[in-house]
Amino acid sequence: PGAFSPVQIVWAIEAASRYVPQATCLPQALAAQFLLLRAGVPTKLCIGVGKDAQGRFLAHAWLEHAGQIIIGGYNLESCIPLQSIPSFFTDGCVIQPQVRLS
Repeated sequence: PGAFSPVQIVWAIEAASRYVPQATCLPQALAAQFLLLRAGVPTKLCIGVGKDAQGRFLAHAWLEHAGQIIIGGYNLESCIPLQSIPSFFTDGCVIQPQVRLS
């Protein structure tokens, strides 16, 4: 396992998002998925759409681990899930993110 727990990683992303412009649900969920994968925690990125109370289109992203929503668990009552993207293959092989620091 990584140096930080899933709870700590999610807390850090939510705290940082208050200071980062445009840190909406999708960038938060993607950042959490990347960092949790680095920590060895498999997740599922979920994307859904719906309408708000005024009938306007809305989209939302959230992240699940072991069937529990760990980030982005709001506005779900109006969302119909469209797609989910696991951070691992079904045969158990973990996708390793490729990062270049040059």
